[in-house]
Amino acid sequence: MASTSSSGFPSVPHDEPQSLSPTAYTVGWLSALLTEFKAAQAMLDKRHNPLETVSNKNDKNDYVLGSIGKHNVVMVCLAEYGVVRAAATVSTLLSSFVNIRLGVMVGIGGGIPSEDHDIRLGDIVVSMPTGEHGGVIQYDIGKIEKDGFYRVHSLNKPDMQLRNVVNTLKTKHDLEQQISNLKTEAFKPFPRWEKEFKQPGTSDRLFNAQYQHVGNNRTCDGCDEANLEVREDRADSTIPEIHYGNIASGNSVIKNAEDRDRLAKRDNVICFDMEAAGLMDDLPCLVIRGICDYADSHKNKQWQPYAAAAAAAYAKVLLLHIRPQAVEELRPIRNSHWIVSKSVNSFFTGRQRILQTLQERLCQDDDKQNIEQKRFVIHGIGGSGKSEHNLLINRSRFWGVFWVDATTEESMRRGIIGAAQRVSNASGMTFEDAKIELANFQHTWLLILDNADDPEINYEDYFPTGNTGNILTTTRNHDCIKYGSAGHETFEKLDLEDAVTLLLKSSKIAEERWNANKADACTVGICKLQNYQILFEHQRKELLEDHFAQGKSTYGSVYAAFDVSARAMEKSSRRDWRDALALLKILGYFYRDNIPEETFTRAWSYSHEVSDWGPHGSVKTLSPWHVHHIRKVLRPQTSSQALDLFALGKARQVLRSFSLITLEPETGAISMHPLAHAWTRDRLQSDEQIDAWAATSSILALSMKGYNSYDDYIINIRLQSHFKFCFQLRPSKTLNICPGLEICRTLYAFWWMFYRLENAQPAHEIATLLMSWGNLAKAYLTNGEARKAAMLLRYVHFMQEKTLGSTHDWNLITQHALAVAYLRLNQTEKGLLFLEKVVRIWQENQQDPTHPYLLVARKDLAIAYMDVGQPHKALYHFQERARIYAETLRPDDPKRSDLEEWLSSCEAAIMQQYDDARMENSSSTKNAGVYEFKIREAFPNSSVEFDLDDLSEVETPSISDESSLEISDTSDGSASGADSGPRDEQDGFGERRAGPEEAIAALKIENLNQEVEA
Repeated sequence: MASTSSSGFPSVPHDEPQSLSPTAYTVGWLSALLTEFKAAQAMLDKRHNPLETVSNKNDKNDYVLGSIGKHNVVMVCLAEYGVVRAAATVSTLLSSFVNIRLGVMVGIGGGIPSEDHDIRLGDIVVSMPTGEHGGVIQYDIGKIEKDGFYRVHSLNKPDMQLRNVVNTLKTKHDLEQQISNLKTEAFKPFPRWEKEFKQPGTSDRLFNAQYQHVGNNRTCDGCDEANLEVREDRADSTIPEIHYGNIASGNSVIKNAEDRDRLAKRDNVICFDMEAAGLMDDLPCLVIRGICDYADSHKNKQWQPYAAAAAAAYAKVLLLHIRPQAVEELRPIRNSHWIVSKSVNSFFTGRQRILQTLQERLCQDDDKQNIEQKRFVIHGIGGSGKSEHNLLINRSRFWGVFWVDATTEESMRRGIIGAAQRVSNASGMTFEDAKIELANFQHTWLLILDNADDPEINYEDYFPTGNTGNILTTTRNHDCIKYGSAGHETFEKLDLEDAVTLLLKSSKIAEERWNANKADACTVGICKLQNYQILFEHQRKELLEDHFAQGKSTYGSVYAAFDVSARAMEKSSRRDWRDALALLKILGYFYRDNIPEETFTRAWSYSHEVSDWGPHGSVKTLSPWHVHHIRKVLRPQTSSQALDLFALGKARQVLRSFSLITLEPETGAISMHPLAHAWTRDRLQSDEQIDAWAATSSILALSMKGYNSYDDYIINIRLQSHFKFCFQLRPSKTLNICPGLEICRTLYAFWWMFYRLENAQPAHEIATLLMSWGNLAKAYLTNGEARKAAMLLRYVHFMQEKTLGSTHDWNLITQHALAVAYLRLNQTEKGLLFLEKVVRIWQENQQDPTHPYLLVARKDLAIAYMDVGQPHKALYHFQERARIYAETLRPDDPKRSDLEEWLSSCEAAIMQQYDDARMENSSSTKNAGVYEFKIREAFPNSSVEFDLDDLSEVETPSISDESSLEISDTSDGSASGADSGPRDEQDGFGERRAGPEEAIAALKIENLNQEVEA
């Protein structure tokens, strides 16, 4: 609630303070700085008691009340700098003091010296219409046209009564002396202030425009006086001169002399300030500025108190020359009816261009009559500031402003009936009576329909007719822009400068630290501004749920505004709203810009080619699992299996009607605001996020549709951002919920697209992830699912060939595991090919024969040889292991006893082959002799010989010929080769259960994952 107090300042030493009603005050006096506020209070002839209460309960201004001459004056100081804050302060001032009839904005400004205006420090500038301008212009609002800068809006002029008094004062020959004397006398009752507001001892120095201030000193003692402008001395520097002209007002401090002179020439201005433009539409006041600097890099605060006192003294002289009767004859500045329950949020920032457009379209000058009713629509996502923006409209142009909650039909009926009853002083009206009353009212009025978001309401049914009325509608529903006969505007994201300003403002950083050169170093509460975006990406949800107790949104957190739309769809039984919710869930895992309709149509078309495939297809191919997930979002027509494009289109229209998405007019591509896009994911529970990601990734993978033609190539180029975003946002627990093989199929499709498009970075990221999923293959092997393990390992190996090369350690580990999988599937020949290659390359790569990977590979190869009936080849690798174990292991190590058992089995197999050969070749003494010779050569201390063949140089099948690596379906449960030595038991599905050495081979994949993480 507003308060009226002394604000800690000394009371004016006069008679006992009076207590007056708020309606007794007719003059509003505004200050922007505490220094200006002190000077203002020193000018009061009498100080009044503060008010106990004011009519506007949302008014948080702090007022000082008193009188100057016979005028009762209410004084207020802005809480913050800037045009927007000034407008907000005036808005609440006028709602609490409804009888204010004229106003003055009194304070300091930056002077613009020129040949026409010899402006010095301590002089006074009074805003008076000059040229095509009304006395105050907003220099930072306009359009850049090909022929230069074009201003889109002109501000109100001061009231004619004030301008006439100013012109009268111009004729007083002793005006300047009177102001100087008044300034001296006013501070004598305030000893503590008297010294502060005296003329400073520092000289008045004006440097040429090209010369910049030296260092960071507060004074110009270090600046080179050779760069001073030469000016004539004044006869008496203590007497200020008064200048009349246009004042330039904006949201930035001008501290550059070259910019100062350029703007002065462009806009015909003689002074800069930061507040006046925010007042003129709501409070057409006279702006009075004491010059404290020259709007250049040399500006400092030493002249501010003296300049503020000079301006305040002029304002008092002005009021003393205005007859009280003349003020009473003026109409109150505030419109007669301001039926608005809200006040401006102090954090509201930007949107100045839209505000200017709105005022041009709806706010007519007094001498212009409406030919037809004007309707304007502001459209945008929830929480973008549509409602706050409308509080800044120039309401002084309307006899009445009526704010109506358009959330429901009933709330609109109540609001319109209430407005009509207020203007007619009647009661018991029906809704139709209320519309007729407003339609026939002779004064101009503005009806604000706020939150007209419901797609099922025809809002035109609630518009009163009549040419004196204007209707302003705020909506999330894109379809409502058709009501804007006078135009419409869409609230999109803030400009970068406004966005930074809002962040700094909400972080409670002092405005003097907002300098553009220092902004990156500012600490916004929890981090440096330059690091805020990174923090936002990682802790977005927590930051968006945080808000201040003061200045918070009506909805609460940022996400709450979006949740209103989601809850409305969840409560509806309409099919298109349910389809919209399903579509909304997956959009968060696409990139937020340009999601083409073609993605959905291609995915649906390709899904028919995979819908009947069995679960044991290649990793390269997608499966019914992917088709199932896209049908959670897309559905067929009722009469065929074609995609129901009509249903998809209606779902998009529903989301657009809530401003959750935008649609590209020609292609129908979907885009989303970054906050709405993030909200679509954050609103989901963990399992819902995984399901939504699975559906999105399935649509993207299926949309590739073979990815072979040139058209596919072009389409996939456009989709790259969506594939990359979807991959990066995969939920961490996806593998805990979704089948691992299906996720591998999805990501393989992603990898293949990036690989074909030669986009190395995402291709490498996906390949690295898939290559680290050897743990999944290990799990498949351990669980007896060798077929799944082989499918996964084949394509991990394929990617490693492309990215790492055939001899890389990771690739060898994968090939070893793949060989084990093939052996489990009784595809022994393929397993042997890979094992022989792995052992050969390990031997070439590793100088150390004791390397554990090489030892395990030898063991698995030897067992495979035993299985195919080649114990003479197996024995070589067993003997190598025995030699190394003898050198490295203790005699009682269990590995040595296990190896001895395998050696005994191998020898027994060889002897059996020898006996069989002798029996089969008994008629051929030559053959038997050769075989016996080889056995004795291999076993000189034994009765057995072995044919010591070297490893065959067997070529691995070409990787590009993937058909040679396909997994056959021949798994009848029989093992080839001699049935000797320790054997893995056969399971009932034709796959061997993991033996101890094979388990070790599978476990080696874990090392790969650890290396990736490292």
